[in-house]
Amino acid sequence: MTPIDLSSQARGPELSDYVALIRRRVPLIAVVTLVITVLAMGYSLTRSPLYEGTAEVVVQPILADPFATGARVDQQVVMETEVLIVRSGLVAALAANDLGTTKDPTDLLKNLDVGFPRGTQVLQIVYSDENPTDAALAARAFAEAYLQFRTNKAQDLLNDQIGALTLRLTTLQTDLDAVLADFGRPGATEGERAAANARASTLSSQISTAANELAEKQGFEVRAGEVIDLGRIPKKPASPNHSRNLMAGLLVGALLGLALAFLVDGIDPRITRPSEVEQLTGTAVLTVVPPERRGGGTGPQRDAYRRLALVLRSATTTRDVLLVASATDLPERRETTVRLAEALARMGASVLVIDANIRKPGLHDLVGIGNIAGLVDVVTNRLAFEDCVFRAPDVDGLSILPAGKLGDGPPTLLEDHSIQPIIARSRSIYDVVIIDGPAVLDAADALSLQREVDGVLIVARERHTERPHLEELQVQFDTVNAKLIGSVLHAVKRPGRR
Repeated sequence: MTPIDLSSQARGPELSDYVALIRRRVPLIAVVTLVITVLAMGYSLTRSPLYEGTAEVVVQPILADPFATGARVDQQVVMETEVLIVRSGLVAALAANDLGTTKDPTDLLKNLDVGFPRGTQVLQIVYSDENPTDAALAARAFAEAYLQFRTNKAQDLLNDQIGALTLRLTTLQTDLDAVLADFGRPGATEGERAAANARASTLSSQISTAANELAEKQGFEVRAGEVIDLGRIPKKPASPNHSRNLMAGLLVGALLGLALAFLVDGIDPRITRPSEVEQLTGTAVLTVVPPERRGGGTGPQRDAYRRLALVLRSATTTRDVLLVASATDLPERRETTVRLAEALARMGASVLVIDANIRKPGLHDLVGIGNIAGLVDVVTNRLAFEDCVFRAPDVDGLSILPAGKLGDGPPTLLEDHSIQPIIARSRSIYDVVIIDGPAVLDAADALSLQREVDGVLIVARERHTERPHLEELQVQFDTVNAKLIGSVLHAVKRPGRR
């Protein structure tokens, strides 16, 4: 019997595994979601309502003459800088003065939000306050204070340009008067007069140009921008938004619940999916037995054992001996032994089940026979093999060798006495021999038994068998070079299932 290669089935976690994890942790996720949602709504309901006043301003470049440059308006105005100007202490001071408030200007900035739609020259000014009228007035005050600040800056620039032009005109006129005086000087030669005349002509042209530019500057009206929307007094508070906070609480709670569910599942040492069994044991999970499998293994449970029997039958030869093992004592191991044997018998094989778990026998109860005599008696030569083998009452082709009563015998009976003759006799009579061994981590019997068998089938139980136990089982079997052929996972009934 060789290990069954189901590499196409051996896998890591899949979507179905995560769905199963979420279903297992639904109560935890629900509680976390509820708590976070309640906290979010409590926070929302205890907050004072805030109203938002709004104002919008179209920004123009600060130039004395907007036609003096060929650059586009959006290249002349850096909107990020304008946002910082609105939020500056100087503008806040102007706004506070306009509002006639005694609040510190920096306190006003705490309730101010300024932005702009990308690709536009429009500032959006939003002010929050518990009083809707105050919110609207403050937004308007900041808009007007910003325009006043920029207008003052533009006017200062214009005045500087006018002053520079006035000084230039004065200088040019002084130069022209000197040239004219030199032109009329007695004794001046014709060459000197010609040069003075050319110089006077140039100065006159420059004076005319400067005078025209000065006239234009003096006639230019400074416009730093324009308020295009002062907004209305808000009728409804902008925050708290109870609906939004409720949805946020639900979303954050669900996400935290999911994160906690995955964290708890990672900390929980119990296995929860077939892929974990495969990774820990290095064997393929040959079948997953659904819950509610007791009472004869009918329905889905019988189908699971039939699939297992078909897989094993395709991988075994006649006269094979199989050991069914588990890390710790599991009733599911005994049930797997009996139901697998029944499935093989129904397929026409002659099957013998041996209960080698002499410390905690139980196969006889599942088959429906007594435990008066059995393996213990054969090993100690008290009874013959044939006298201790009984036919299963309900399944043709199935026989059982119960454990028998250990009595005062030592727990290490199977270690002290070789079971090899019994297995050899069984192999010569039956097509398949299945041995239910004791828990691997509880006794060394299972390790000694594996030397006499053709393969070992591992049984685990979902949400019961622990990962460290499977790891230790794998280590112990590897130590004795056991032939692990596959594993069986028993699922458990989950809340809400019927």
